[in-house]
Amino acid sequence: MRTAGVAMRGVKILIVTSLACMALAPGAAAAAPAPPAGGSGAGTMLAHAQRVHARLRSLVTLSGGYVWLQGSFRLVVDTNGRVNLRLNGRRPRVLTLSAARLRRLRGVLRAAHFGSLRHRYTHVVNPVVGDRAETISYAGRTVTIAPGASSPRRLAPVLAWARAFVAVHR
Repeated sequence: MRTAGVAMRGVKILIVTSLACMALAPGAAAAAPAPPAGGSGAGTMLAHAQRVHARLRSLVTLSGGYVWLQGSFRLVVDTNGRVNLRLNGRRPRVLTLSAARLRRLRGVLRAAHFGSLRHRYTHVVNPVVGDRAETISYAGRTVTIAPGASSPRRLAPVLAWARAFVAVHR
């Protein structure tokens, strides 16, 4: 009987999370990952619900790498201003943005109009050696900028914010 209770709790969490997806962010519900195939039971359902919940909490995810950094970075900013920064595969550092900085970041992200950006920007002639592609995920859309590629001017403030944040906190 105890297993049935745990299974029902997992199903309830999945239902509540799905309803929250549809109510709070209609576009996020479509972007939410499907439950894993072949999995069964409360553990699989609960793990899926946790992944969906984490994706909904995330405001923006930025990743890439620079020669000056001598490695790569992954930066995840939650909607509440909590920042998870991982440099060169090391353990992540958890930081918090002030309310003013979070508002400024949201403004910069909105001004970039992610819905009208291409998914990928590439440099065909001479790729830059040593740098890695930068990837930005925001509002259910992922944009990748290859090393040496020119990105739209409206995306420059987002990239500048990420580079400055990584430079200060490395």
